[in-house]
Amino acid sequence: MKNWADVKTTLKFELNNWFRQQAKHPYCAYYLYYYPTTPETDGGLLITKDAPIHGNTGEPYRLVMAQPINKGATVEQNLNWILLSRFLNRLPILSIN
Repeated sequence: MKNWADVKTTLKFELNNWFRQQAKHPYCAYYLYYYPTTPETDGGLLITKDAPIHGNTGEPYRLVMAQPINKGATVEQNLNWILLSRFLNRLPILSIN
């Protein structure tokens, strides 16, 4: 991700995917994970039930926040809450270049 706009776009994309998955599996908890930027790969965000493994490096994604995505909130409400909570500001996910 090159800049803050990319982070917001990626987060909104992931939340839209989460909303569809949450509707199919209402009793599952979904979490926000990140992969840090390295010299070889850019960082990233992902919302899923279990900690995924990064395809290029084999390293696991890391948990952004301990609480799951709020099932009772809309995509926009979750987006605003995550952005206002400033969890993403401290993560090394922006591109090095």
